[in-house]
Amino acid sequence: MTQKSTHSGCCGADSETSHDHQHEHENGEFSLKREGILVGTVIALFILGSVFEEPLHNTPFAIGEYLVFIPAYLQHIWSRLFDSQK
Repeated sequence: MTQKSTHSGCCGADSETSHDHQHEHENGEFSLKREGILVGTVIALFILGSVFEEPLHNTPFAIGEYLVFIPAYLQHIWSRLFDSQK
């Protein structure tokens, strides 16, 4: 005698009749690919700013540094701010 599982999978489907999970349920769902791209971009901007620190600093009003480091900082904290609101 086989018992039917009482555990519901995603979308309320039984695990035996569950569909392929190639979709996202919510926009806020964790995505390793998305997080990897964001972290990679932040690291790339930081390395770029560190390697070219002197030329960026020598731009008028050091605006080059601001254009590299502020977007890296904002991109890093942006997702953390929204995650804390959930």
